Amino acid sequence: MFDKVHEHDVTVCVKFYPGENGANRGIVNEITGWLISRALKIPQPERAYLVQVPMAQIPLPKAPWLKTVRREAKHYWAFATLKMPAESAAIKFDRVDIPLLVDDIKRWASLPHAVALDEHIANTDRHLNNLLRLGTGNYALIDNGRLAVENGNANWARSDLDAQRRYTNQLSQTWMGPDCRNNKDAGHALVAADSHADALASVQDELQDWWQRLIPEPGDRAAFSHFVGERSRILSALLKERFHLIA
Repeated sequence: MFDKVHEHDVTVCVKFYPGENGANRGIVNEITGWLISRALKIPQPERAYLVQVPMAQIPLPKAPWLKTVRREAKHYWAFATLKMPAESAAIKFDRVDIPLLVDDIKRWASLPHAVALDEHIANTDRHLNNLLRLGTGNYALIDNGRLAVENGNANWARSDLDAQRRYTNQLSQTWMGPDCRNNKDAGHALVAADSHADALASVQDELQDWWQRLIPEPGDRAAFSHFVGERSRILSALLKERFHLIA
């Protein structure tokens, strides 16, 4: 899924995550979200990459923690996606126009699928600037860097991985309001949830390969694999609980 070479130059958007001595989960989260989104055919950047960025080209004021590794390596691994002809949705609107943006997002055909995805992978950080606006009522997803944690830290620990927990789902709140009560919309998300087990199975081998490489602790790796698999299995029940429906 991840391109190794191109016949021509491409422009990519790059995101850096702290290394944390092997405990970094940001890149693991990004790869997990991108592969599952791709399997579900949810609009997102078409290609994803792991790139080695020369340390000399990294603007340290934007990532001050990189000063701690600057002397240790000439390059730093980062996650990147192919740049799309779009901008983050919310920055196109003034604050007073946010209701107009929300109404437009509600017309997006893939919104139920995106809500189900964020429930599945416990993406707690899908705010409006993590949608790319492609046109009227048409968006793409970016940023799966924060999974299974409710604070600003991307680095989940094994204790954070509770398959039955109701994590924050910002898209569902944008769609239905803070209490997530709308039976008509909920039905669309529940239909979308039915495809997740098969979608996960279709990318399971590749996910396991990346997890093997990027989650060095076997116990953490097994816990994350169980977490993602179990949430796909009980996704409908998780959504019914969120939408206050009878399970």
